[in-house]
Amino acid sequence: MAGLGHGLSFRHGLGAVNGAAPEHHRAEVASAFFVIAYLGISLPVVGVGLLAEVVGLRAAGLVFAAVVAALAAGVIAFLRKGRGVTAAPPAETRSGAPDARMRDQVDPILAAASVELTDADLAHIEGVQGRRAA
Repeated sequence: MAGLGHGLSFRHGLGAVNGAAPEHHRAEVASAFFVIAYLGISLPVVGVGLLAEVVGLRAAGLVFAAVVAALAAGVIAFLRKGRGVTAAPPAETRSGAPDARMRDQVDPILAAASVELTDADLAHIEGVQGRRAA
């Protein structure tokens, strides 16, 4: 079951990243996605293994479950406050002027790939999001 969830999340996540990235930055953005995804998959396993050596497998499993539950609760709280990524940019961004919120959402991903967006790149991303919302 977990493998199915990972596979679907990975497939749709990469599709969303590739769809939103400007064509000339697509390789760098996809590379950053893979690095972040693989770190997110591997670091918890290594951490649980190291913790199991110290406190035992059962305790390590319980700590891991508690951390995952706390992260899930944090994500739910974050999304309920309405601060998550919206499906369509606000009307004022459709005029072609880059929105500061768009830059705030995209910059952390691109920083991991050492990519800097221009205003034209942001306009492209906003256009893709606008077409998806329509």
